[in-house]
Amino acid sequence: MEKENDILKRVAYGLSAVLFPLFTPTYLMIVFCALFSQYMLPLPARYWWFALGGTLLFTCILPFTVLIVMKMQGRISDLDVSNRRERLIPFLYSIMFFSLWCAYLDAVLKVPPFMFWTAVCSVLALVTCAIISHWWKISAHLASMGGVMGMIIGYLLYFGLNAPITVSLLLVLSLLLMYARIYLNAHTPEQTVCGFLLGLVFTLTPNIILLYV
Repeated sequence: MEKENDILKRVAYGLSAVLFPLFTPTYLMIVFCALFSQYMLPLPARYWWFALGGTLLFTCILPFTVLIVMKMQGRISDLDVSNRRERLIPFLYSIMFFSLWCAYLDAVLKVPPFMFWTAVCSVLALVTCAIISHWWKISAHLASMGGVMGMIIGYLLYFGLNAPITVSLLLVLSLLLMYARIYLNAHTPEQTVCGFLLGLVFTLTPNIILLYV
């Protein structure tokens, strides 16, 4: 039983690490570039490098560097920022860097409007998470995963694709991540569900408005 629990804990930690909120925008950019190249126009290698490099810089490297520095200074207890009271400053830096990413998407990459506004709404989701975290430890992991779900559905709508299996797999992955965060005592079930719904609503809404209104 102890060995089984150890394996489950490692799997939960692994899933939490792979789906760390700062990694998901880069995953999404890979999906977007691949879909655009397949169903619209082939994107040159230069665009791929700028798209992935810029996204990785603004949404992962810079905010993650802030976390590492704060951890070294003793201002946060861990890189997961598990203490709710330590979350405000990391959130503020993430909001700043993600806002710069939105500007980069528009000014440099010239992404379609639906993607730009989805990114803007993801920043608004971050702001909302930061405000809620002042009183309640809403799950940033699941907010990010809900955002992934909303963005992927937006991609599918934009490219006119019907992919129920993909959406179902994302839902299963989200449920597994919920279980992992609860198993690690990082969040309550309510915090994971609310985080997921927050991310989903904020990123799906602009897609529906731009594509159907």
